[in-house]
Amino acid sequence: MRNAERDLTMIEAFDVGEGMGRAAILPVTGDCGVRAASPPLRDGGVTLIETLVALLILAFVAGSILTMFSVAMDLNTTGFEYTELTHSVRTKAEELLASAWYTDDAGRTVMDPELSSGAVHQLLRPESGLNLIWRVQDFEMSPFSPRPPGLPCANPANSNVKRIIVTAISTSGAGVGRRNATVSLLKIKG
Repeated sequence: MRNAERDLTMIEAFDVGEGMGRAAILPVTGDCGVRAASPPLRDGGVTLIETLVALLILAFVAGSILTMFSVAMDLNTTGFEYTELTHSVRTKAEELLASAWYTDDAGRTVMDPELSSGAVHQLLRPESGLNLIWRVQDFEMSPFSPRPPGLPCANPANSNVKRIIVTAISTSGAGVGRRNATVSLLKIKG
């Protein structure tokens, strides 16, 4: 009988599943019989655990991307407001430089009221979300002046140089941080 067992290398095993018989030929593993049949491989599909892990990974990736979009939108808004502030401040400074300030033929000083010194001038633009503020300082620059050049002039009628400081401040509250822009310039009489 030992010789018969050695000569017998394969036997037939039957697995009955779902009403159909399937035959499999399995190798013999020892003295007393057949090695246990492994379960049949799956034909396809995913399990619930695999689906949940995939959805969790997708949620983390989508959350990260949405956060980046939100930050990018805030930075774009901030950049737009800085551009608008800079443009507004430079435009107002150019208007003030082009405004009238001279001595006419009769010796009278002709000056645009926006160039009057001592007061803080303000222009609110609520539709664009910004506030323009400018102030003017009078200076007398003369080689014959007893005072050192560059000190503010006590009598505006004697001044021949105006220092104009224009500041634009964002009031919209959108974007990142507080935004303002300042331009300082000199206007010479004449």
